[in-house]
Amino acid sequence: MGGAGHDIVRGAGHVSQAVHGFRAPAGKRLFLEMADVHEYAKVKLNGKELEAHAWQPFRWEVTSAVKPGSNDLEVEVRTSGGRTWKL
Repeated sequence: MGGAGHDIVRGAGHVSQAVHGFRAPAGKRLFLEMADVHEYAKVKLNGKELEAHAWQPFRWEVTSAVKPGSNDLEVEVRTSGGRTWKL
């Protein structure tokens, strides 16, 4: 998610970005995983809200939400206790 240039954020943040190139091979599932989230993340892909996670792994199956071409990805991340995360 590079829209903001890797800004360091404390607390809560929200990123919305168009992403391209999602395609699951026939008969396979497609997943979105965020490795640098530590406390809470909520994801919306093409208007479909996916289950929020407050634990590892921060991974969502997105097979049914992805479409050919451009996909609208929204991510909300929250931290506490002075922790930071990168946009």
